Amino acid sequence: MKESKIVKIEDGNRVVFVGDTHGDVEASKKVIENFLDDKTKIVFLGDYVDRGEFSKENIDYLLEMKEKHPNDIFLLMGNHEGYGVIKLFPNNFWASLSDKEYKYYSSLLMKLPLVAITKNKIIALHGALPKVNRISEIEKIVVGDDNWRAITWGDFEFENEEKNIVLCSGRPKYSKEYFESIMKNLGMKLLIRAHQPTAPLIAYDNRCITIFTSKYYPIPRRIAIVNLKRKIKDAKDVKIMEI
Repeated sequence: MKESKIVKIEDGNRVVFVGDTHGDVEASKKVIENFLDDKTKIVFLGDYVDRGEFSKENIDYLLEMKEKHPNDIFLLMGNHEGYGVIKLFPNNFWASLSDKEYKYYSSLLMKLPLVAITKNKIIALHGALPKVNRISEIEKIVVGDDNWRAITWGDFEFENEEKNIVLCSGRPKYSKEYFESIMKNLGMKLLIRAHQPTAPLIAYDNRCITIFTSKYYPIPRRIAIVNLKRKIKDAKDVKIMEI
C-alpha cells in the first residue's frame, strides 16, 4: 500500500528482472535464494498465478518474501493479477479459490505497482508501454483504463516473431514506431518486459528484451541482470541468464 505505481530503483549494485513465473514456485525460490543480497534488488514482472500447478504456493511465497524484504523485492502487476477486471484463460488459480479467498487476492493484487525504472534509464513492466509523455503520468493510470491495459495486456509487433504458441485474442498490439515514440518521450534506453512468449528475446535495435521465467512454457527460463553502476546503452549491456 505504501508503493506508488512506479518503482524507482536508485540504490544498490544490481537489479535482477524476472519474467512470468505462472505457478513455477521453484523458479521464484531459485532466483531469490541465489541472487538476493544487501546490494541486489529483484523485480518480478507479473503473472505469478494460473497455468502452473503451484500458483497459490507461488504467490504466497512471493508475498511473504515481499513482506520480509520490502525494499529489495518488487512485484509488478501482470494481466493475470487483474483477473477481477478482465477475465482470462487459463484461470486455474482464480477458479480454485473460495469467495473469501477471491476477494482477498483480487483486492490485493490489483494494488501492485505497474512499472519499475532504474537510474541508468531502464524501464520494466509486464506487457507494453503506456501512451504517456512523461514518467509521472503513469501515476495517474487507473486500473482498467487503456494505459493499464497496454501495460498488463499489451503485445508488440515483431517481424521475426515465433508462431508456435497461440495467444488469446483481444490483446492490444503496438508497433515499433509506437515503441520508439514512447521511449523517446520517457527518455529511456531499454525496455525489459515479459508477457509475450512468441516475442524474440531481443528486438527493436537491441532496445527491447522479453523474458520468461516459468517451466510451463516451451522456452528457456531466463532472467535479466542489470549492473546499476554501469551506463546502459542497449541490451548488450545486460546479462541474460538461463536458470
